Amino acid sequence: MRVVNPDAAVENSRSRTLTERIKELSVTSTELIDAAFVMLLGLAALAGLVTTFDTLHFLLVGALGLLLGMLTAHLVLSLRWHWAWIPVILVVWYFLVGSAVAVHEYAFAGFLPTLASLSELARVAVNGWKELVTTLPPVVGDGSYLALPFLLGLLAGALGLVVARRSRRAAPALITPVVLLVVVTLLGTRQTLAPLIQGLGLAALGFGWLAVRNRRRRQLTGTGRSPRAGLLTGAGLLAAALVLGGLFGGLLPGGDTPRWVLREYVRPPVEVKDLSSPLVGFRVYSSQNLNQLWDAELLTVTGVPANSLLRFAVLDDYTGHTWSASGGASAGSGFQRIGARLPELVDGTPSAVTITFAADYERTRELGPWLPSLGGNTDIDFGGATTRTHLSSLRYNLATGQGLLTEGDRFRDGDVVQLASVPLTSNFDANSQPGGQPSVNPASYSFLATTGQKWGGAATTGAQQVLEIATHLKGGYWSDGTVAGQADYLPGHSQGRLSNFVLGDQLVGSDEQYAATFALLCNQAGFPARVVFGAVVPEGGTIKGQNVSAWVELETEQGWQAIAPQVFIPDRNRTPDQLPQTRSQDKNATNVPPPNSSRVDSNPMDSVENDLNGTKVTNNWWAGFLKVLLAILRVVGPPLAVIVALLTAIAVAKALRRYRRRTSGTASRRVAAAWHDVFDQCRDLGMILSTKGTRLEQSAAIGQPGVRQFAVAVNTATFGPEDPTPAEVTALWTTAAATRKQLLGSLGRWQRLVARFNIRSLLPERLAGIRLPRLNLERPEWMSGSGRRAVPAQSNS
Repeated sequence: MRVVNPDAAVENSRSRTLTERIKELSVTSTELIDAAFVMLLGLAALAGLVTTFDTLHFLLVGALGLLLGMLTAHLVLSLRWHWAWIPVILVVWYFLVGSAVAVHEYAFAGFLPTLASLSELARVAVNGWKELVTTLPPVVGDGSYLALPFLLGLLAGALGLVVARRSRRAAPALITPVVLLVVVTLLGTRQTLAPLIQGLGLAALGFGWLAVRNRRRRQLTGTGRSPRAGLLTGAGLLAAALVLGGLFGGLLPGGDTPRWVLREYVRPPVEVKDLSSPLVGFRVYSSQNLNQLWDAELLTVTGVPANSLLRFAVLDDYTGHTWSASGGASAGSGFQRIGARLPELVDGTPSAVTITFAADYERTRELGPWLPSLGGNTDIDFGGATTRTHLSSLRYNLATGQGLLTEGDRFRDGDVVQLASVPLTSNFDANSQPGGQPSVNPASYSFLATTGQKWGGAATTGAQQVLEIATHLKGGYWSDGTVAGQADYLPGHSQGRLSNFVLGDQLVGSDEQYAATFALLCNQAGFPARVVFGAVVPEGGTIKGQNVSAWVELETEQGWQAIAPQVFIPDRNRTPDQLPQTRSQDKNATNVPPPNSSRVDSNPMDSVENDLNGTKVTNNWWAGFLKVLLAILRVVGPPLAVIVALLTAIAVAKALRRYRRRTSGTASRRVAAAWHDVFDQCRDLGMILSTKGTRLEQSAAIGQPGVRQFAVAVNTATFGPEDPTPAEVTALWTTAAATRKQLLGSLGRWQRLVARFNIRSLLPERLAGIRLPRLNLERPEWMSGSGRRAVPAQSNS
């Protein structure tokens, strides 16, 4: 039986000289091997971003992050500082070095941190993850997004080395590289470069590290074989396994499963539904009588033949009220950030187009943010003073080939855009076949079912029906309702307006009604169709309001085809030969208000209210405050809710454990549980790690007089001649509560808060036994005033 001295305390570490502290920073061969494997595995995992960035700079930046992370971990572990210094030093590395390697354009002299560089790094650390997966790959290889692989390298290097040096087992060392690989895969693209080589390299490095770490723990003797022979045998078996896995791994079940990446499931955060549809304001361009934009210069285009169709906005969704841009029906589509270059998804020879914007284009609210083009683009280049702003706010929809400026940005007077744009073909004929299923909700065009059957005539195929409908529409009349005597031909293309359009005595309308109706009937005929608001390029390339038109694009097996306006819209000189039965006064012809150009489901908080007298009344400050608050909560709320839920779960788990200990079992068991409650509090405070030993040994290791006295009291009650009475049990639990309060009372507010939510006492012994310094956020010795740490006085009680 071993005699324990309860007065013995843990020997405090002696103060160390500067030379001794420098010696402690020396690296052993074992630590160098672990660091090398952490570096190689980290680089192999980060290589999965090779198709996400357009250069290999990210790999160099990631290697630098890994190196600094491992240096930080080695410094803290060797000098036995508290683990909380690791994230503090990593944050310093991130902002100090990140200014030079990721946001050097914001840094002073290209490498010194400034307020702008620190702000950009903080923004990327919070929002850069979502921006990266909503940006069309590859992203610019020397831009702000380099901060993300740098941050991943810092975290992986520090955590990887800490786990490798603190864990005695071999397998836990691979947790950090595997987690890094999963994160990189989620942030990457579905198609990556040489995934087989990356996988085999990671497997070889991982198995090799496991073999090295296992060899440290045990030595086999008496086998009759040299260590070199065993090494060669293991290497041969590993090589054979890797070769077989590379050759036949794809034949196993699940081998053809595509990679699961976030960019396929995260929707780009662009709310295009709040943008006004330019189609409903068509007559401000077409009407000479309104004297608004008919003769106004909007833009000038060069490099485009006359009579070409220049698209302003592609409207691919109909709500029953208006045609508008949908922004993509699913994640992975819609308007996304553009990376270093556009994906090569457009077939055909691009035309070099230069567009110069005029002041009236900027002033037109519904046109200002839209990027004109001939069709799908292969390159977009901005010129002028607003280049950086436009590059930051530009989003691009691959499905429609449409560019859009977001975040309140718009094209300004004098802005220049150079495009490599591929014009859509116009080869639709009676033999054309649909290229997909219509995306427009069938309920939105069901009111035209009878009209489609009637106008389609005896057509036997969908393509023939489309051509018959176009011929019927071409035979109508043109009016935008602004000419004297034609005020009853109202603007708009809601279901009610289009019903009046197709059921009237005469077919009378403007490009707005003809294009909206034709697109709905084409969808009804089985061809995916959308409306395009744009202009027919005149001689000279100067586009005015009178050149603005609308047409329809259909998806066939050969791709999207443009149906030019002259195919289904009558000439503007073909005016109705009879007036409508209900006439309005000619003097009111130009005062008919257009319908609301916003979508029905737009946010009512964004609208402006008007009183009965027509006075403009803006939203009060309270509504604006609520809107800002909701916007903040939308970003901060989810992560904050997760943190609060985790902390609540920890607190509830500890409370339930204490209640169960106090009320369950015999009196002796509840007395022992009182000691466990105090002991777990000491574990959460970092005063002791191991649960081995007697109560007196544990209290001696803790070194607190109150804890030692409580251990003696529990032993007396447990090993006494009689079982403890209920009153004695209650008294011991009261003493336990007082002891815990005394322990917490000696700490600061922040330390008490951390201890309350520390999960060490909830973990199994194997995980909770990882050695960390006690929870005392003292400054390191090199930051203290005297340079030496005072030795606590030994207790004599």
